[in-house]
Amino acid sequence: MSNSGLDIAFEAYHRERRRLNQKRYRKKQRKLAEQLEIDNQQLRNEIERLHNQRNGLSCGISTKETLWSVAVEYFRVFRRGLHVPTTRLSPGDRIVELEFLRATMSQDLDAGNVRGFELLTRNWKVFTQYFKDVHVQLRRLEQTSDRSLIATTTTSITITSHSLRYMLPNLAVADMIAPLLECLGSLEDVSLVFQNALIQPDCNLVIGEHLSQQCTSLEWWTTRTQLHPTT
Repeated sequence: MSNSGLDIAFEAYHRERRRLNQKRYRKKQRKLAEQLEIDNQQLRNEIERLHNQRNGLSCGISTKETLWSVAVEYFRVFRRGLHVPTTRLSPGDRIVELEFLRATMSQDLDAGNVRGFELLTRNWKVFTQYFKDVHVQLRRLEQTSDRSLIATTTTSITITSHSLRYMLPNLAVADMIAPLLECLGSLEDVSLVFQNALIQPDCNLVIGEHLSQQCTSLEWWTTRTQLHPTT
């Protein structure tokens, strides 16, 4: 084989070596990135588990606890509502707040507008899910009988657009007919305005071919409504 042929073979050999090395490197980097994502998810799960555990520390209630101490502990545990982990719990994990309820309340408890353990916990979860910054502060306890207490509390929450959308939907209803009627003077003219319009009287977009390319990234349509007090 001539020197030129050896040079070509030698160059081809090194190109193949470089290609294989790059392929192994990319595979190694991909596996490293995948492992880092798994580790990050495990870390997030652990942080969430520890956070929920911290929120519900010292919830073990013995049979010797008095009515007063149980009532105080109830409002201490639920002072921030009921935060349920978004990740699936393993069989050995427990939500401390729910364990507290099971230890101190009967299954047919009367909680005013609901009755029963499951409905009470559902109310706590829904309330905490749809209102931000829940803070329940116990102000006073008054014992009215051997088995009854009256608790006076102050509850503060933050009402967000999420709260309005799901808990107070009647406050977030949009209506374009009334202002257009005031501007145009007749329902016939208002009806003409909405013929072939790309928006409906309730402010919902009519997604068709004309808007499909512009709205592919649209996930939801939010209507902002200003509330004015009436006299």
